[in-house]
Amino acid sequence: MRWFSLITLATLCSACTGIEALHDIDSGNVNINFPPTAVIESNTQADRVLQAVELSRAQIEWRYTQMEQICYNRFFINSCLLEAKNKRRNDLAKVKKSEVDANFFKRKYKVEEMDRVIKERNR
Repeated sequence: MRWFSLITLATLCSACTGIEALHDIDSGNVNINFPPTAVIESNTQADRVLQAVELSRAQIEWRYTQMEQICYNRFFINSCLLEAKNKRRNDLAKVKKSEVDANFFKRKYKVEEMDRVIKERNR
């Protein structure tokens, strides 16, 4: 009976530590730098946004792996993992919008450049 009490206490203490660490990671110790959502006006600006998207994705994935490791130390693993996955999915959706906008501008710029070259050739 005494061993059971010690094991239960140890499990609860490790779960509490995991909750605090998860709260620290989730509350702002990890600052995700989301790419700007401003209107893209140049090809170099689109390239910078795409670089920021890559950095943001790496930060999001890093935070997710940290949260995942913390969840495995908790008593209720599944709800913790679900929360971490939802946070990751929401953050990736924010990043995806910036990526789509930048890629759209780059494709548009490339098509306009090809049209210019064709018009010059036809002259």
